[in-house]
Amino acid sequence: MGIDYAAADREYGHVAALAQVQVTRDAHQRPREHVYVRDVVALRGIYTNETFVDAVMTMLERNGLSWHRLSSVYGDNPVQSRWTMKSNIETMKSVEKHLGISSHALQPKIVSVKEGISGDTAFRVSNQWLYQTIADGRLVVHPAADLIADGLERWDYTRDHKLKDVVDALRYALRPYWQNKVSTGMP
Repeated sequence: MGIDYAAADREYGHVAALAQVQVTRDAHQRPREHVYVRDVVALRGIYTNETFVDAVMTMLERNGLSWHRLSSVYGDNPVQSRWTMKSNIETMKSVEKHLGISSHALQPKIVSVKEGISGDTAFRVSNQWLYQTIADGRLVVHPAADLIADGLERWDYTRDHKLKDVVDALRYALRPYWQNKVSTGMP
């Protein structure tokens, strides 16, 4: 799962994208990832972490999942507004509270998607990887995630576009598959 935090006044300022990946090998034994985007939660940026986590847990339940069955969760850098603080730490605290588990017991933890990688290079490479996956016919979007399909079709690569955060959440969910390409700068 990938989580994007954005400014409080953004329409999709708190987004979680749920994706499933199957890795196969091509004729040259290179790994090829097949992505199935299962669902998305997208709330206005003014909502609290607690409200966001309630919506995420509902999304997981309708997909027959629980937090503990996720293989990984990647989140964005923290964002603070005059209404709320959004961060991986605050979101993990809200998930722990929702699940009724003790502090720091959450598994998997939300890992910073930007940790250890160059932001501009990661942005370029992850988008190239994502759109190459689409071009190769290896990405399917479930109707429950139609907002992601809309974002992939309409986002114009500007940082202010209203659907950027939706695509970001999907890219973050897929970090394990594009991260090794960042060091070379190649998709």
